[in-house]
Amino acid sequence: MLVFCLKAALRSDEKLLSLIAVNCDAGIMDQSMIVAVALLCLAATSVGLHATRRPSFIGCVDSSECNEEQCCVLGGGRYSSPQCVNFGGIGDSCRPYGTEPFNTTVGYPNGYSVALTDVYYVMCVCASGLVCERGSSTCQEPEALTQNSVN
Repeated sequence: MLVFCLKAALRSDEKLLSLIAVNCDAGIMDQSMIVAVALLCLAATSVGLHATRRPSFIGCVDSSECNEEQCCVLGGGRYSSPQCVNFGGIGDSCRPYGTEPFNTTVGYPNGYSVALTDVYYVMCVCASGLVCERGSSTCQEPEALTQNSVN
């Protein structure tokens, strides 16, 4: 149990974990050492939990967290919160020259900062099967190709 707790809290140092396991099995660690290690485990776990907990105002940190009809969008405001947003539907605004996902780190007044990957700025691309029409800057069904015939 102690080794599992340390492994979850520290997540890396295999040599330290094996040393503790060997010393526990061999009876080398006395009760006060086990208590000290348990307290260290508790402290490391609480710090680890605090560091990985995402604030409720962060809806996504990567577009892969959104469903297949959405992308992760960062708005244009100073302290904008990334959120999952639907791909553009027919008539929705779009950028005719494309919207590429980007990676960035954003910070907030409460001191929290988050690394964002594969996020879009202000809006998603058009939904599958739609194109961004340059004249209106809206998502539309692609125009059918016409065949030119010579009479």
